[in-house]
Order: sequence, then structure tokens, then C-alpha cells
Amino acid sequence: MKTTVISILRSILAIAAGALTVLIVLFGTILLVVPDWMVEGGFPDTTPGLVLLLGLEVLAGVAGAFVAAQLAPRAPRAHGWTLGALLLVVNAMGVVEPGSSWPLVPAVLLVAFVPVQTWVGIVLALRLRARRGLPESSVEEGEP
Repeated sequence: MKTTVISILRSILAIAAGALTVLIVLFGTILLVVPDWMVEGGFPDTTPGLVLLLGLEVLAGVAGAFVAAQLAPRAPRAHGWTLGALLLVVNAMGVVEPGSSWPLVPAVLLVAFVPVQTWVGIVLALRLRARRGLPESSVEEGEP
């Protein structure tokens, strides 16, 4: 029973760490990379600025899925895809939110890229786990 509770807490923490990574990578890179003149009213008003912001958001999603899958006590794919589902919901809400200041095409692209960025993050995490000699799942067969 105690092991199950600890495993559940570690799973929650892995997904939370992935979400926190998304926020840190996204806002950190925006503050460091995107110049003030490129952003007017909270979002870039030029095509290069929108492409840069979209790329940074994809990079943040890859990093978040990577962290969630790396920290997962077992089933790293499930943890990565759970974070991906959360990102999909949040991004979709941003598209349909009344008064959203995102232009429609980049907002739709952002939602469309979530499965790809999640998959890339999970694949990178699984490759690192394999390189370090860790099994894909840390729970032995036959254990609950």
C-alpha cells in the first residue's frame, strides 16, 4: 500500500515537473530571446516573430514531455502523453477563448503541434533511459 501511494505521488510529481519545465523554458526563452520591439500587445506582430514564438512553444513542449517521461517511476510513455493531453487542453482553450489575442493560424498550429512535440520528448527520454541502461518501465513484471 505504501509503495503504491509513493508511486502515485512520484507520477504526479513527474507530470507536474514536466508542466513546470514547459513554463520555465517558454517564459525564460521568451524573456531572453524575443526582443521587446518584436512583441506588441503581448504577441509578436510580424511573421518572423510568430514563427519564433511558435518554435519556442514547441521546444518547451518537447522539454516538458522529456522531463515527465524521464522522471516517471514507470510507464514513461503514459506520463509523457498525460502531459501532452494537458498541453493540448490548455492550448485548445487558448484558441477558442473569446477575446484571445493570438492570430488564428499560429494558434491552430500550436494545437496541431502538441502530439508531435510530445512524441519527440518521449522518444528522446526513452533513448536516454536506454543509453543509461534503465528499463522502459522500472516495475518488474508480475508486480502490481
